[in-house]
Amino acid sequence: MPTVHVVYSVLESMNAQEIVFAQCLCLPGFLFDGCRSDVTANEMSEMLVGGVSAKVREYELLCGELPSEEDGLSALVTRPESLAEDAKWMQLYPEVPTDPWGAPVRYFVDEELPQGFGVYVCGRDGITRSRGNDPDDSNNWD
Repeated sequence: MPTVHVVYSVLESMNAQEIVFAQCLCLPGFLFDGCRSDVTANEMSEMLVGGVSAKVREYELLCGELPSEEDGLSALVTRPESLAEDAKWMQLYPEVPTDPWGAPVRYFVDEELPQGFGVYVCGRDGITRSRGNDPDDSNNWD
């Protein structure tokens, strides 16, 4: 997949604030100067993991709890049935985010992690043998 398509795929899943952040800090010149080969799909996956982590945190602030592991990132797309009626849920993504290679971003709850949850992508091969800790995986805890 050409790099520019990867960028647009990731940008579609970001809100305006995340896009501005990416433009200012992560992609200088890339969006405005054409396709640069030094922005890799791995770098895009790292940005995606950060953006999805921020959305999970936003969900937690709105709803008073993290998405359950059972609901996963679909809780950012569709209101979970298990969520209390008085929770201030709102749709944070139009669909479950996918990595630059088309695989869904993965999520799990783990109270031992600093944020209380993990978000990761498996890299180009689409495989993880360590739940997000393979050398080609991108995650929110390293």
